[in-house]
Amino acid sequence: MEKTRKKVAVVARRENDILTILERTPGLEVTRLHPDSLGCCDLEPYDSFVLLGGTEEEACVLNCADRLAIEREIGRGKRVFAEFYGSIGPNQYFLDKRSTRYSRMVYVGDEGMIEGLEYGDILEEQCNVYTPKHVPSPRRSPILVTKEHICAHDHVELSPEEVQEERIQTLWQEDENLMICNFRMCNFIRSVFAPKKSWRSLVEHILSWAVQAPVDSSCLPDHYTQGHYREGESFEAQARRTVERAMGWFDEAGILLDEGRRGMLEGFGTEVYPDGSRRRTCPIRDDCMGEAAMMYAMDYMANGTGRSLRIADNLFSYCFDYMQRKEEGIFRGMIGWTDAAWGVCYTHDTARLLVGELLKNMYLGTDTHMREIGEGLDYLIRTSGSDGLRARRLDNVSLDEERVRRIQSAPCDDPEPGDAYFFAALLMYYKLTGTERYREAGIRGFESFLEIYPSYKGNIYTTGRLTGTVMGLAWLYYTTGDPRHKKALYDTVEELKTVRHPNGGYMEWVFNGEVPKPNIGDEGSMLVENGNPIVDNLYVVNWLPLGFIQAYLCTGDPCFYELWKDIVKYFIHMQIHSRDVLIDGAWPRSSDMEKLEVYAIPNDIGWGPWSIESGWTMGPVCAGILIGLHAEELMPLYRRTGDADWGK
Repeated sequence: MEKTRKKVAVVARRENDILTILERTPGLEVTRLHPDSLGCCDLEPYDSFVLLGGTEEEACVLNCADRLAIEREIGRGKRVFAEFYGSIGPNQYFLDKRSTRYSRMVYVGDEGMIEGLEYGDILEEQCNVYTPKHVPSPRRSPILVTKEHICAHDHVELSPEEVQEERIQTLWQEDENLMICNFRMCNFIRSVFAPKKSWRSLVEHILSWAVQAPVDSSCLPDHYTQGHYREGESFEAQARRTVERAMGWFDEAGILLDEGRRGMLEGFGTEVYPDGSRRRTCPIRDDCMGEAAMMYAMDYMANGTGRSLRIADNLFSYCFDYMQRKEEGIFRGMIGWTDAAWGVCYTHDTARLLVGELLKNMYLGTDTHMREIGEGLDYLIRTSGSDGLRARRLDNVSLDEERVRRIQSAPCDDPEPGDAYFFAALLMYYKLTGTERYREAGIRGFESFLEIYPSYKGNIYTTGRLTGTVMGLAWLYYTTGDPRHKKALYDTVEELKTVRHPNGGYMEWVFNGEVPKPNIGDEGSMLVENGNPIVDNLYVVNWLPLGFIQAYLCTGDPCFYELWKDIVKYFIHMQIHSRDVLIDGAWPRSSDMEKLEVYAIPNDIGWGPWSIESGWTMGPVCAGILIGLHAEELMPLYRRTGDADWGK
C-alpha cells in the first residue's frame, strides 16, 4: 500500500527557495496558497503550514478573516512555521523593520539540536531586515539572534543574558507547534546566505520540524560555487577559460556603457538584498576604466580580438578626452577621479590608469595618448613634495598657486601607500620616451618611499602594503640595477610568502602589532584577527598576478614566474561560477579559503565581502593572467643587453 503523503500548505505570494525545496521533497503533497485566500479555503486537510512572507518588502499582515482561519489550525495543534509575518499566534506581533546591513545572526540553539552548528556560530544573511518582537515568548527558546557590529570572523561568545534579550531574537520556538522567524529567509539560497552549509542545516531543521518528515535542501543547488582549479588539467587552458568567463561578466552584467564610448560602471556594492538583487555602483571612475582597458588591450595582444582593442581605446580615450583637464595653469593634466568627484585626484588611482595605457603601448608598439600621459605625470610631479612623495588625495577646491608652492617646498606629510604605482608609471614612461626627468622623478620618489616603507610613522602595515609594491619595486630594480632595490623586491616577496594560505591566496595580516577593530560604516579591512582564513581580492591579492609577472619580466628570475602561476591557480580556484550573470565569472572582495565561499565581516561602508570592482580586481587580475600566458613573447621587450645580473 502506498504510504500516505503528508499534506503541506505553503502560504506565499510568489515563488521562493523554500517553496521549491518543499515541492521537490519526496513524500510531501505541497499546495501553494495565497495569504489573502486562507479565510475561504478548507484548511482542515493540511497536516502543517509554512507561511512565507519574506518574498515581499513588508512583513505579511493577514486580513482578520484569513488570520482566524490559520489561528484555528494552530489551536488544533498543527505545526506552523511563520516567516516575516507582522503578527502571528495568540499574542505575538512585531515592531517596524530594521536593517541588518551591519548586523550578523548568531546561532544560539541547544547543543546538538542541529548537526554542524555550534552555539555562537555566526551566520551571515547579507543586507536583510528584521522586525523586533513586541512581547516576550512564553517558551523563551531562541535559535537565532541578531547582533550589531560583531568583532569576530565566524564564531562569537554570547552570555545567556544577551541571548534572552527579546528585541534581538530572530528565530525561536513560540510554543510547541509554532516556530517564528522575523527576518526574510525564504530566498536564502539566491540571497547567498553564508556559510551555505550552516544555513542549509538550519533550514532543513526548520522544515523537517514543520512537516514532520525529512527535508533535504540539496534538491536546490547553490546559487554559486568556488573551488574550481583541477590538478591534472592543463593550467593554460584553465587560465584562458577563467579570463574568458571574467571578461564575459563585463558584458552580461551590463558594466560596459556603449562598448566603453560612454565609460564603464564601477561594479556592485556588497549589498545583497533578501530577494537576491544587488546594488550597482554606478560611478564612472578613471582607475576602473584604466585597468579594464588594460585587460581588453591584453586580450587583443594575446588573441587578436578586434573588439577588445576597440573597447580598450574607447575607455582610454574617455579618460583622457573627457576626464583630464586641458586648460593652462596648475591643474593642467589633472585627471578627475569620477564623473561626480570631478575635482578630486587620487595618486594611486590615476597612476593605475596611466600604467594600463603605458603597458598597452609597450606591448603593441603604439604611442596612443603619450602626450596626455606625460601631462598627467607632470601634474602629479607638480603637486608632490620636495621628497618626490605625493599625498594620496588632493582636491582642486583646496589648491591654488600658493598651496602648490607650499606642497613643493616641504616633504609630503601624508604620502600615498600606493605610491609605488605612481613611480612605476614614471619609470615606464621613461622607458618608452627616454626622457630623463621622469626617470629621475621615479627614482627620487621611490628612494623616499623606501625610507618609510612598508610602515609610515609607526602606522600598521598589512599584506596589502607588500602586494601593492611588487610591480613598482620590480620596475625600480629593472631601471637602476641597484642591489639595494633588488633586495627590497626580494625581501618584500619573502615576507609575503609567510602569509600564503595552502589554498594559494595570501592572507590579510597585520605585521606590527594588534589588528585594529574593524571600522563601522567606513572603509575598512575584512580582517578581525591574524590567522583568519580570508583573502582580500580588492586591496591585497588583486595586485599579484600583474606584480609577479612584471617581476619575472623585469628580472628574468623564474621564481617570479612560479609565484605568478601559483597566484593564477588561486584565482582560477576562487572564481565565481553561477547561473546568475551578475556574479558569474567575478571575484568578490573577500572569500573564506577554507569554506570556499564569500564570507567575512561586512562592516565596510561600500566595499564589503560581496562587492565586485570592474577595476581594482576584475581588470588587473585578467590583465596579469594574459600577460603571463604570453610572457616569453614579451620578454625581449625587457631584456637588457650587457646586463650580467639579468635573469639571476
